This record gives sequence, C-alpha cells and structure tokens, in this order.
Amino acid sequence: RTNPLPPTPRVRELMVQLWYPAGQSRQPAAAYMTPGVASVSTDFLRAATGVDLPDDLLSFPTHSLQDAPALPGARRPILLFSHGFGIPAALNTSLHEELASWGYVVAGIDHTFDTAVEFPDGRVELQRPGLLIDDLLREVRAADLRFVLDQFTALAAALDSDAGHRQLPSGLARMLDLTRVGAYGHSLGGPTVIGAMNQDPGIDAGAALDGTLRGPVTFERPFLMM
Repeated sequence: RTNPLPPTPRVRELMVQLWYPAGQSRQPAAAYMTPGVASVSTDFLRAATGVDLPDDLLSFPTHSLQDAPALPGARRPILLFSHGFGIPAALNTSLHEELASWGYVVAGIDHTFDTAVEFPDGRVELQRPGLLIDDLLREVRAADLRFVLDQFTALAAALDSDAGHRQLPSGLARMLDLTRVGAYGHSLGGPTVIGAMNQDPGIDAGAALDGTLRGPVTFERPFLMM
C-alpha cells in the first residue's frame, strides 16, 4: 500500500522484531536497540538532558539471543505490539521478554515515520517532523497491525525466509498459532490496537497500556484498559 506519512508518498515498509520461547543456543545476546536506533535515541536524550551520555548507552545486551532457534513443541499464541508516539518498540523490551517467557510469540512493530526505524541494510528512517496524532496516523498504524498478522499467516505456511530473503530462525514458522492472537499497545498504541480490532476479527483480545479511547469500540472481545 502507499504510505501517506512521508513528504513524498511511497510504498509502506515496516520492521518487525520477534521475541519468542527459544531453544538452547550459542547465539550472542541481542542488544537493547539496533545501532542506528540507539544512536538516534541517545542523541535525543543528550539534547533533552544536556548530559554528554556515552555512545553505547542503549546498546547493552538483553536477556534475548539474536536469531535463536525456536523452542520445539506446541504452537504458541501470537501477540502484536504497537508502540507509543515516537517511541520504538524496543523500549518495551522487558515486557516483551516477560511475555515470551510465558510462551507467547511477541511481534514488536515499528511504525515507520512515527519513530526511528532501522532496516537490515543499515538505513534509518526518522520520525517525520511535524507529524500529527490524527485519524490518518491511527488508520495507518491499525493497517500495520493487520498487515503483520497477514504476514504471520504466510509464515505459518512454513516459509523459511523473511521479506528480504534472509533465513528465519529454525522452527519459527512451525511455532505460530494463528488461532490465538492478541494485541497490546502503549500510549498511542492503545487506539492503534482498538482500530485494528474493530477491523480484524482475527485479533481475539487486546490491551491498552496508558492509552486513550479514540472513536467507537465495536468489537465484543476481551479488552483491557490500563
């Protein structure tokens, strides 16, 4: 679909990070943020605090392993995550890891031009200056969640590579349970989840963390407002 958010409309691109129950692996620990996003975020914190913060401030290792094989066994329910305005999905890593430890596959979606996003080739797209929280942005974000859910359907069909033709972690496609799907969002991610649930009955439950209701809620499925 066409992305209406950049100054010149173009094809919509998304980055999605996955946290999931993993098998034993000697893979290295995943960093809290990718190098490009960490650099942008650190520069923002320097400007906001007036403190000369170290370059590696947000590159510390997490409890997750990069590209670890999926834990064999039963299929796992899927959770889609939508971040707050201008905040990358990685900022909620501790929550994603906690949910993965309970057996969920968590998909942290970075909404391009609404936050700093780094693609696998090292290209970084920044938040668009002057971007407004309006109906258009909420509509684009909700469509992002629905698109990612559709891509999970393709992955569950035993595909072994991503959109960039890179090999997926071993066993990942086989662990996805498309019959159990939830979504949660922080701040603006809350209305994003509501919009996606209004449009897609495939999302079975939702949660808004510090979010607000925007527009009608028309679904009759479990929903938590925190």
